[in-house]
Amino acid sequence: MLDVQGFPLMLNWYVAHRKNKRLPPVAQAFKSLLMSDGAALIEQTLEYKPKRAK
Repeated sequence: MLDVQGFPLMLNWYVAHRKNKRLPPVAQAFKSLLMSDGAALIEQTLEYKPKRAK
């Protein structure tokens, strides 16, 4: 990992795909992983603790 001032950027990420197209199994599995465990993986990997809304 590079130590760059101002990084990592903590932004909102979105998962999107065409409604009329079926995702391949690998893409569906990746989407499911992101939706279920994505935030926790980012926090764990980057030691980032977002401020929670009250």
